[in-house]
Amino acid sequence: MKFYDRENEIEIIRNNEESLKQSAKFTVLMGRRRVGKRSRLQ
Repeated sequence: MKFYDRENEIEIIRNNEESLKQSAKFTVLMGRRRVGKRSRLQ
């Protein structure tokens, strides 16, 4: 899936994913329905 104009948001998620190696984190994604929140970042 292609994400458009979401570079900052994707970078935040990737940084959170990297920091999971050092401590536990909980990330919540909120947004309108049917906008692709369930898609995994590749």
